[in-house]
Amino acid sequence: MALIGKIRNNSWLLIVLIGLGLGGFLLMDMTSGGGSPFGGGGQNTLGSIAGKDIQAKEFFQTEDVLYSGGSGDVYSRRTSLWNYFVEKEIVEEEADALGLSLTNDEFTELQFGNNLSPIISSSFSNPQTRQVDREQLNQIRQAIETNQIQNPNFVGYWRELQKQVKKDALQTKLNALVAQGMYSPSWMVEKFTNDQNQKVDFAYVRVPFSSIDNSAVTVSDADYSNYLNNNIGTYTKDEETRQIGYVSFDIKPTAEDSSAIYQGLQNEIAGLRAVPNDSIAFHITNRSGIIEDAYYTKDRLGATVKNELFDAELGTVYGPYKEGNDYKVAKLIDRMVIPDSVESRHILIKYADPSLRFVASEKADSILNVLNNGSTPFADLVAQHSEDQASIPTNGELGYSALNRMVQPYNDLIFYKAKQGEYNIVESQFGFHIVEVTGRKLITKDQGARIAYLRQPIIPSSKTQKEMYKTVGKFISENNSGDALRAAAEANPNLDYNTSLPVAKNDFLIGTLGTGQSTRDMIKFAFKGATSTGDVSPDVHTFRDNIENYDNKYVVATLESVIPAGAPSVANVKDQIETQVINAAKAKQLMSQISGTDLNSIASQFESSVDTVKAASFTSSFLQGLGNEPKVLAAAFNMENGTVSSPIEGSNGVYVLKMINKQSNPGSGNLSAMRAQVSRPYQAQVTGQLMESIKKGMEIEDNRSLYY
Repeated sequence: MALIGKIRNNSWLLIVLIGLGLGGFLLMDMTSGGGSPFGGGGQNTLGSIAGKDIQAKEFFQTEDVLYSGGSGDVYSRRTSLWNYFVEKEIVEEEADALGLSLTNDEFTELQFGNNLSPIISSSFSNPQTRQVDREQLNQIRQAIETNQIQNPNFVGYWRELQKQVKKDALQTKLNALVAQGMYSPSWMVEKFTNDQNQKVDFAYVRVPFSSIDNSAVTVSDADYSNYLNNNIGTYTKDEETRQIGYVSFDIKPTAEDSSAIYQGLQNEIAGLRAVPNDSIAFHITNRSGIIEDAYYTKDRLGATVKNELFDAELGTVYGPYKEGNDYKVAKLIDRMVIPDSVESRHILIKYADPSLRFVASEKADSILNVLNNGSTPFADLVAQHSEDQASIPTNGELGYSALNRMVQPYNDLIFYKAKQGEYNIVESQFGFHIVEVTGRKLITKDQGARIAYLRQPIIPSSKTQKEMYKTVGKFISENNSGDALRAAAEANPNLDYNTSLPVAKNDFLIGTLGTGQSTRDMIKFAFKGATSTGDVSPDVHTFRDNIENYDNKYVVATLESVIPAGAPSVANVKDQIETQVINAAKAKQLMSQISGTDLNSIASQFESSVDTVKAASFTSSFLQGLGNEPKVLAAAFNMENGTVSSPIEGSNGVYVLKMINKQSNPGSGNLSAMRAQVSRPYQAQVTGQLMESIKKGMEIEDNRSLYY
């Protein structure tokens, strides 16, 4: 379901009215079709699950069908797609072994019936109402049944959608089968109920680890080894990982770059001043400027424009001036009194796919002509043509709306452009609106100004970027080992040497560097067969500013360490466990300093306070004020009324407790009801954990790193 959720916003719905008869096969059980639609053998394998190959060609064609034109990180979506392929093979194999299946009637019901698959529901939900758009879904079903679907892109998409519907349905059955087979024995039910019913009230003092500076404690290699041995399961990995060391070179604009950008805008002032209002939008947008239909009140403008332009003569140009990381030139185009609210009515003509936009546009133009001719009343045209179901009963009337309450194109039309009583067409994300302004309220009579801006970001020039690239290349040639790289970075106050967390061969994220092709290339270098610890990548890894589209960082990488699958050595995880080991040393020091049983005295000694926890149960995972402290909670339940504990090492500090009230155990109730209550959370965990458990027992070959 998550896979479809990532692509639900793509404009693909309802490409159903042009050509290639599919009809019946789309409603058939997926098991009745045979083979890949993309042809036979000879393909390289991206991986295999229990001996069944995942062909690279099929994987990438599926990606193209599902994500064509989509945005987002390509490596994230490929990871989601890989997990889908793996889980699909597992689900089908397990379902076949257990005799689980999906009938044709069930399959049709999941696609079009009252019990829709979550895949279909999420894909056809209106983003605003979160309700399934049954009208669109029914149109698709009708087009399928009458052989009216012609667009091959939609055919491929619907085919993949069906595969996911089937996989999700079989996986739901598999989860239910396992969940219903789980049983909680009576002793477990009684123990859980007793633990849950018994409550304790206790007072406590917390001495946080931060009360001791890190420099005040000393930790040894044995301390690290002891901590790792006691927590080995947390750090044991199923596959080999590697750590990458890297040095980043930020590319910043020089004074020369900044001056050139400023002068470039200075040269534009004469043209901006001379251009007439009817051509200014073209002039501005062709120079990467900013122009809107909106009028802004004085309090909504930046300080410079507010002070220099708001009350100036129309046509006044000001700048260049610096705002944030930009140089700007601004021109006052117009001023007007902004209505407090506007009354309007509309007729909405939707289009579900870009290929049908022109049809909706022509229909809207035709309706506009009819309105201008005066041959048909507005209300009649609403009833005949509007696709805004909410406003049809009111004859398209939307009532009075305050500023910025409507979608922006509609808002800007009715507040700033349209005259009362005239008809206009405006396009929004909902489709084409034929609009009439029927009333305006002018109470505050606030004026707004319309401003046009020329804007240039202050970024490094291509010359500066090239010079930095040469500098980094020279840095690599002079520091061609990991040790040399680290030493050179430490000797330069402008550079930092960083170490990544352990990464696996198919990972695509490195700390603050984020994701992307360059990050992926660094990881591929680290796992390349010929790469050894201490090797430096010969490539300069380039990172770009995705907004302004320039190289903003060059990175030099080295393979710092190789961590074999299984339990790691201390050296491999020392950076990760350092805080915990230091805190353990602090705990010993604090515990040795605590004496006596008076909580107020202990609190005073460490400038802390005495706090109270009330009605805590043994099964509580989080306690108000205390947080998640399982060792503290366990100690509390081993105490008797009035007693004071020895110092306890917790997750966030050292604690001393005093038992205020430990209630007697109230005993058990209805065993059957309690058994259901105990089993429910474990059954709920099946959905999230069963698949991962099966994967661990499966023979999975993963060759993705060879392809991307």
